[in-house]
Amino acid sequence: MLFQQIRNAPTGAFSYLLGDRDSRQALVVDPVDQNLNVILALIGDLALDLRYILMTHGHAASAADALRLRAQAGGRIVASIACQILVADQRVDHGDCLPLGDEVIHVIGTPGHTQCSICYRWRDRVFTGDTLLFGACGDVNSADADAGCLFDSVTRRLFMLPPETLVFPGADANGRTVSTIAEEKAGNRLLSGRSREAFVTLMSSAPRQGASGSSLRSMSGSMPWQFLPVNSGSHWQAVMSLLGEVVPGCDGAFSNGVFHQRLTELSRAGFSGTALV
Repeated sequence: MLFQQIRNAPTGAFSYLLGDRDSRQALVVDPVDQNLNVILALIGDLALDLRYILMTHGHAASAADALRLRAQAGGRIVASIACQILVADQRVDHGDCLPLGDEVIHVIGTPGHTQCSICYRWRDRVFTGDTLLFGACGDVNSADADAGCLFDSVTRRLFMLPPETLVFPGADANGRTVSTIAEEKAGNRLLSGRSREAFVTLMSSAPRQGASGSSLRSMSGSMPWQFLPVNSGSHWQAVMSLLGEVVPGCDGAFSNGVFHQRLTELSRAGFSGTALV
């Protein structure tokens, strides 16, 4: 099997590429705009057939990045069954499996950071998105976030994996590349030794900035993706029209690339769907 972790240094965002050497089938976990050129180059150079684009959560920016990769490389966008976005070609639930050549990817439902957050386990490693980070976890700022569910997802599902399981999250701002379940159980500053009630209190009182240190802020629930058509042209136009309601001067006349830059800027500023905070 081929395995590649792709990190964008300025943002700390991780994407992951898995490929079966025999069948040439491949998948990408959490493609982000800043990593797309590297992902596409690897797919081309290794002559891979992209089968899946796995989303670990349903933020608006994440959906846009998945659409861009699908448009250029094909593949089926996979998201949680709880995710109300039309860009998903396939919806999965906790306990489902995805075949990739002779390999199997296991789906772990982990709602909390967003209601549709999921993780994916392959062999000795788990891809945790923003659910479990190095020494921290994702924020609970989005409209469908739930701190209690996040605590349960991590402690009752992820922490139940073998202690030597490798943890590969969706972002890190400090240069780390991997952790283990044992390490996170013992030393995660937000979760270790903390009761569910104490965790909920802590997360509820936290300022509006993600515990992840990621440059991209939670935007799930900010835009009604379930009402957007899948057709790329009208898709972008609809989203840009929504942006125009809260961003002066945004008249829907952006190109896709400029729009994505604007969307990223909004997420960094803390766009909540109604205001910049």
